[in-house]
Amino acid sequence: MQLNNCLNCNQVLTEGKPFFNSCGQKAATHRLSLHEILHDALHAFTHADKGFFYLIRELSRQPGVVAQEYIAGKRKKYFNPFSFIVIVTGVLVLISSNLQIFGNALDSRSAASNYGHLSPAQQKRVEGIKTRSVKFRAFINNHVNIVLFISTPFFALMFWLF
Repeated sequence: MQLNNCLNCNQVLTEGKPFFNSCGQKAATHRLSLHEILHDALHAFTHADKGFFYLIRELSRQPGVVAQEYIAGKRKKYFNPFSFIVIVTGVLVLISSNLQIFGNALDSRSAASNYGHLSPAQQKRVEGIKTRSVKFRAFINNHVNIVLFISTPFFALMFWLF
């Protein structure tokens, strides 16, 4: 559907222009359908001037050049790094919560078979450590989404430092 007046800024379309000058809205708008939504989602990831997969490819080939160009102001051809972090973290959370990559809780072996050579006080300490470890792993598995989302900037800082 071709518009004469913009629905956002109410400006009149300049003849022969596909966009409104004041706000950048496309002149040709389509009826919102599932096909249109899927097309826009696919377009957001694969668009040539700032595609998600283009950024992944360039980061794997020459990460230093990508960072230097982005910092220097050449940002149009790259996907927004903040959106990239959120999407990658979301994918990681989805994968890890379904596959439980952090593993199951420690198995409970008998104390005598594992550390019979220790004194009773030391065995009690080891059992306490083991119990806390099981609780910690259960917490991580139950709250993996939050833990991964919070830890992403920390890991980015560590990679930057090294």
